[in-house]
Formats: sequence, C-alpha cells, structure tokens
Amino acid sequence: MKKRTGVLIHSRHLQALNWERIMWGVPPDLMGQLSKGVLTALEEEAEIVVLGCGLRSGINGEMESEFNRQYLLDNLRRLPEFAGFQGINLGRAEEIIRQILVLDMSSLSTIQEVAFAGKAFENAGMERVISVSSRTHAPRCLNEALRFYGRPGSKISVGNVLVYSSDVGWASNDDVVVFEPPHRPDDSFGDIRHELAKNILRDFPYR
Repeated sequence: MKKRTGVLIHSRHLQALNWERIMWGVPPDLMGQLSKGVLTALEEEAEIVVLGCGLRSGINGEMESEFNRQYLLDNLRRLPEFAGFQGINLGRAEEIIRQILVLDMSSLSTIQEVAFAGKAFENAGMERVISVSSRTHAPRCLNEALRFYGRPGSKISVGNVLVYSSDVGWASNDDVVVFEPPHRPDDSFGDIRHELAKNILRDFPYR
C-alpha cells in the first residue's frame, strides 16, 4: 500500500535568469520544477501539492506561489509536450491538480518553505514527503527537509523524505559546495574546516 504522500514544489525568484526554462523546462525531455512536480504528484498519487514561495518577487508585488499556480494552470494543456506525460489522461490530471494545490503565501526562504509545507503535510496526516527543485538547489532542499523532519516530535520519519531533481537548472552542479561535518577519526583538519565554513558564511545571511 502506498504511503500517503505530499509534494512540495520549491519556488524560484520570478526575475531569475531563464525562469521559464528552469520552472517549466524544455520539451520533450527536460522537465522543469513545475512539470516535474506535477508528474511526481500524479505518479505518486499525492494528496497535497504545496507551491512554495520564496519572496514577493513579481513585478506588481505578486507572490511567487500565486504566479506559479496561474502559470501552471495556464499551461497544463502543454504537459503532453513532455515525453513523461504520454498516456496520461490530461483531463483527469488537471482535475486532480486543481483540487490538491496549496499555496504558500508567507515564506521568504527555503527553510520557511520546508517548514510551511511540512506542517501542512503533518496536519493532513501525510506519511511521505517529496520535494522537487532544480539540480543545484536539490542538495540544500534535502538537508533542510532532513533537519525539519528530524526534529523532536516530527510526525514524518526522515526515512520517508525524498528530493527529486528537475532536469534543468541555472548553473552546473560543479558550482555547488557542500560543507560536510568530518566523520573520520583520523581527520585532523575537522575543526579547521568547521571554522573555515563559519568564516565563509559569516557575511552571508543563511536563509
């Protein structure tokens, strides 16, 4: 029996370079965050899909989640352009997506996106969580999700937390840097690495 599943589609600043390519994708093979998120929700029979919100970054102060919802609904009929949607009943898919969309109208960061969606999933009795974001953002999304669902009192096990990557991003994963705590007993540079990470991040607000 499938676990009750919630899907979080992370947001993207509306003025970001190549926004449409990142969020929608490039048919037929490269799915963006929105198209990948919808396919994931349909395949996993998700009961809730949260559209994340990072900022009020629209030209007229529109929330990212509001814009993403309207963009998605306006373009649902284009989904069969992607190979992954071949054979899917689009009419039924549209009905499902309209019913299960939840908008995040308050978050200003990735951490807040994860928390907003997490509370919505827990309150609705979800047992499994899938976050969808771009390739370069996915590592951070996973870490923030593991932090949130690993907290005391969490109703969802970290073993049921997944992150799916879209097929496109605005940069290469060669540009992603992960600071991992030392785990070897012979690692004599552990403390130095920790201090180095703090020094590098000190002047950059961690959001």
